[in-house]
Amino acid sequence: MKILCTYCSAEKQTAVGNVPAISRYISKRIDWVADKADKQNKPLFILSGKYGIIPATHSIPYYDHLLIQEEVSAHVQTVASQIREYGVTHITFYTRSLQQDSNVAAYINCITQAAKLAKVGLVVEEAAFGD
Repeated sequence: MKILCTYCSAEKQTAVGNVPAISRYISKRIDWVADKADKQNKPLFILSGKYGIIPATHSIPYYDHLLIQEEVSAHVQTVASQIREYGVTHITFYTRSLQQDSNVAAYINCITQAAKLAKVGLVVEEAAFGD
């Protein structure tokens, strides 16, 4: 299965209980990638600093966690395992540039290492998303 993927967002809907990830995260970037996934008829996944790589439809509770470089090694194991469990064969990962947001480095490192460990194709695309 070929997927489109991007990382989570700091801004989140604060509703109590579980909410689909696509609704939990408030981000023009995620909306942009979701629209692209829709048009390409491919599943959208979100790389969460807490939950790993999850389908956009997967329900999650509110949380506040930024993935940091020191956590990447452990997170890679989780994400690689999830990639295999979901049957992912190729990932197109959309990100802002490191110049726009240095916080994305840990997410890029995580998805790059996890894809390599899971032996799946990966393309990392930088774009401006208007947020």
